[in-house]
Amino acid sequence: CEIVNKELNLQFEFTGEIELPTTKIGDSYKLLQESIISALFGSEFADYSTKKVLRVYADSSFVEYEKVYEEIYDHAECTIDNAQICNFETHIKGWVLYCDSNILSYQRELYTYAGGAHGMNTKTNYVFDIKTGKRLTEEDIFGQGFERKIGKLLDEKANTLRSKSILPTEDEFYNDWYIEPNGNFALTDSSIIYTFNPYEIAPYCFGIIDIEIMRNEE
Repeated sequence: CEIVNKELNLQFEFTGEIELPTTKIGDSYKLLQESIISALFGSEFADYSTKKVLRVYADSSFVEYEKVYEEIYDHAECTIDNAQICNFETHIKGWVLYCDSNILSYQRELYTYAGGAHGMNTKTNYVFDIKTGKRLTEEDIFGQGFERKIGKLLDEKANTLRSKSILPTEDEFYNDWYIEPNGNFALTDSSIIYTFNPYEIAPYCFGIIDIEIMRNEE
């Protein structure tokens, strides 16, 4: 959808495509739907249907962009009347990455542009208990003290990515040689995927970095 405030010369473009569990999951599908919507948009959106939640989220995002826009011109030496149209964007997409009898792994991609040189594209992973809809943490999945073992495996995989120029090498201007579990993890039938968004462990130009650990390596 596209929302325009002509008075403020403000234009906002929004697209959303969200996949939610259906009855094929079992009796807990509604709990999972609510948990996913809450994780993606906030608990205040949990009771909305899929179509309505996107519309309400778009409207609330536009209100926030209006505030940002007005603040910019409150501190600028120009007036809104003679300003060019300001374009803001939000694009969100979510899908089920993996599902078995115990867990559901979900991914969300979000692109936002709120002015400046470029927008920001990020990916967030969520893991849910299939029966309760509860969002699971690394400790729930891997047990206490997971940080040391998972951290070592991430470091080993990161070195491989450096050799392929997917991560910066030591002679480049940006580098993080110690990569820690960051909570942004997904599960598949054969692996654990940790996602690091721009600026977390590499410059913006490297994009989103996925580090995959095969389950037989744990």
